[in-house]
Amino acid sequence: NQAFNTFYYLALTHYVNGDLEQAVRAFGYAWNNAANDDLRSMLACWIAICYRKQSMEGQAKAVLQDVTPEMQTIQSPVYKDMAMMFKGYMSTDGMLEKYKDLSIQDFQISRFGVGMWYLLDKQPDKAKPLFEEIIETKLWNTDIYPVAQFELNKL
Repeated sequence: NQAFNTFYYLALTHYVNGDLEQAVRAFGYAWNNAANDDLRSMLACWIAICYRKQSMEGQAKAVLQDVTPEMQTIQSPVYKDMAMMFKGYMSTDGMLEKYKDLSIQDFQISRFGVGMWYLLDKQPDKAKPLFEEIIETKLWNTDIYPVAQFELNKL
């Protein structure tokens, strides 16, 4: 869906430019055009990350409430699992283990999610190697790769 893609990539652009308020707004517009639970769980994770970066813990928790184990994921459950991890229903180790041998894209997303968990928990020493693992895949044409590079450059 063209509207979804436009707002999603606009939001990522705002994110890497440090404009988290505009990123949340664009992710919200993408949400209005999300066609399935895969996309909604992905957006919930991104919005929650933006809120947590702004120390808006209540808003982060609220947006993650929309992601439940019953959601029907078609392409991959990786973002739904990331949301479950953020909510405390899956461990960081469980997340890393589950996606270690699956598609490179799911591998990248799982590492990014756990890396952000550690980064937002003020443990950059644990986040850095996870972002480095993403870069080492050399699969640069995914959504996660440039954002992981952005986060790694800030460490």
